[in-house]
Amino acid sequence: MYVVPDSDNPKGTTLPMKRRQALFDIAEADDILLIEDSAYAEIQFKKKLRAIKTLDKENNRVAYLGTSSKEAAVLRVGYSVLPPMVKEQVLKDKGYLDLCTTTLVQRILDEYYKNHIDDAMKVGIPQYEDRYNAMAKAIDKSFPPGTRTDPTGGFFIWWQSEKKDFDAGTFLEKVAIPNDILYVPGAPFYPISGHRLTKDNTDVRPSLPEHQTMRLGFSYAPPDVITEGITRLGKLLTKELG
Repeated sequence: MYVVPDSDNPKGTTLPMKRRQALFDIAEADDILLIEDSAYAEIQFKKKLRAIKTLDKENNRVAYLGTSSKEAAVLRVGYSVLPPMVKEQVLKDKGYLDLCTTTLVQRILDEYYKNHIDDAMKVGIPQYEDRYNAMAKAIDKSFPPGTRTDPTGGFFIWWQSEKKDFDAGTFLEKVAIPNDILYVPGAPFYPISGHRLTKDNTDVRPSLPEHQTMRLGFSYAPPDVITEGITRLGKLLTKELG
């Protein structure tokens, strides 16, 4: 079972500690290997939650995956903490794919994580939070009726129009791009097949793409540019949707 518990891509949502424990308990009871992708664990505006891996005292239930690509973006190196039952096979497969990760980059990252990451995050995380706040405020002020996520970290906000016949992909191509605005339509993030819980958690239904959704990223542009871009997008959406 694959899970992104911290400010996931694309919605930016975070799994509460109670649900992390419940997920781990289910995996234990049903002999399921959990793959915990913690790419955004360091990019948190509030207190970080414990990784699901910390519940795995015997190191046999959770494969923990991390990456330097979010907190040291120019050095894109993945790392993992794996149960013995999968570790050897993963090492073999990695060897087949790329022989090994360059030792120079690993030495640079070793120095960064030992001596510099805390200072870097003290500067970087407030900047990301400022960008998130700028985007959230602009959405709330300028977008037509809909809902958005309220991330506590990461790089993304997910917005969904209340009009189910709205197609964010078509709107991107025909309206947004000609007006120099880019976002990622939400539909491609849905699985090709599968099921999801109903909102009252009492039943499952086929998981179908919702075309009235979009992923908005706030990691790169400064707050003033984000405000301008989201305001322009909001005006176009309002003109389209009323």
